[in-house]
Amino acid sequence: MSSSYQKISAFLGVSLSVFFGSCTSTNVEELYQTNDQEARQIYNSELKEVIENKCISCHIFHLEGTNRYDNFEKTKSSIAQMLTRINSTSNIVMPPADSSQLTQEEKALFQQFLNALFTTNSGE
Repeated sequence: MSSSYQKISAFLGVSLSVFFGSCTSTNVEELYQTNDQEARQIYNSELKEVIENKCISCHIFHLEGTNRYDNFEKTKSSIAQMLTRINSTSNIVMPPADSSQLTQEEKALFQQFLNALFTTNSGE
């Protein structure tokens, strides 16, 4: 009985390794392609300045790396969360009420950045 149990355990272990290994073989960038070129242009030309003026005073100090918006990649990986907080009407709204608020144009830049990320290049 012990031998059968070991064989079954070994079979399940190998099977699960193959199954889960194949699930992770596809790179995230392949699954969710983004248009970094256009998004980077929006970030560098306008959004970076808004973040530096209205967000970075608090969001550069998050040592664990989340909620840090001090470069393109970090902003890119957090843009959905940022938009949720910017557009919130509850107590999680950003920036906080006692801080300099975003204009409608500045809020629109965050949405433009997100839209640009997921717009496919016409040349591809």
